[in-house]
Amino acid sequence: FTYLEIKNYEASKNPTRTVLEDWQARSKDASVGKLLSILTEVERKDVVEDLRPQIDEDVRKYLESLQRKSEPPLQVPEVDSCVPRTPERLGITVEDDPEGAPEMFDAFICYCQNDFHFVCEMIRELEQTDHKLKLCVFDR
Repeated sequence: FTYLEIKNYEASKNPTRTVLEDWQARSKDASVGKLLSILTEVERKDVVEDLRPQIDEDVRKYLESLQRKSEPPLQVPEVDSCVPRTPERLGITVEDDPEGAPEMFDAFICYCQNDFHFVCEMIRELEQTDHKLKLCVFDR
């Protein structure tokens, strides 16, 4: 940075943040490691030691997030959630006969009125094409 730039940074509300943001914007090799190297080179080991706990915590969180992303999601080979499993499930629509089998659906559509036109389009797409799904939709 030039002398004038440094003088302008002194007037900003958070000079350190401003310098770091500008450094990151200007430099392709701006990184935490590079910053630590520079601080060590200018003999500001006190700053490096003050930053060390925060850096260690950020690294720990980052490694945990990488591990979570690498774990595959839980999946099962078949979907069987639409099969009634308990006797309490007597019926799911007003028209169901309490003594007979409940009416079964492939999906329940929950929406707000602002999305009504989109829902109508999706109903046509899912029920009246090759998909042939049976949808439970409010007001039908």
